[in-house]
Amino acid sequence: MCCMYRYVPKCSRGVKHALCLLYALDGSMYDVYVVYHSQKESKAIEEVLDKFLFQTLSLVLEQKCGYRAFIHGRDDIPGEDRLEQVVERVRQSRRLMVVLTPGLEVNETLGSSPSSPVGVDMDWQVSLYQASVQEIKVILVQLGEVGPQGYTHLSVTLQHLVRKCAPLCWREDSPAAAHWNSRFWKRVRYAMPIAPARPSSSVV
Repeated sequence: MCCMYRYVPKCSRGVKHALCLLYALDGSMYDVYVVYHSQKESKAIEEVLDKFLFQTLSLVLEQKCGYRAFIHGRDDIPGEDRLEQVVERVRQSRRLMVVLTPGLEVNETLGSSPSSPVGVDMDWQVSLYQASVQEIKVILVQLGEVGPQGYTHLSVTLQHLVRKCAPLCWREDSPAAAHWNSRFWKRVRYAMPIAPARPSSSVV
């Protein structure tokens, strides 16, 4: 059984087909838009972030579960206006995944308005703002330990999201870190929409 239907095992084939048609007609091109903070991290944190984004997430959500993700930094189109690209891709997505890293520090204006000073955080700020405007469900993922300060160093916007929906913690050293049926990925999939049908190669 394809993991995208794991939480609706009693659905008939006709119902699944209807859901896929609705998916195709609702204007969404992506199941999830993935964004992360672009501040300069330590080499160790950058390696963990890259492994999660470009190896594990791609392997589990896209290859094994058939979801379509737009990952900031991987799928950006060269030459396209950056602001317009973020706004459009979030608009075309059904979920927004925000990846938090240890020691993350963000500006208090984060997510307040797309016209705020953004600098290197433009993708992060605009995507959060657009998600709030479009009422897109946000999935928070914490890489590694939070630290003694908890989430008090985050912006008011992110602290509100943390209180509303606790971040899902991904641990690189976990034996099941890249297993689609692990507790972490089950929780991620539970927060995701039903993905469209995929070729048989995506069936687990």
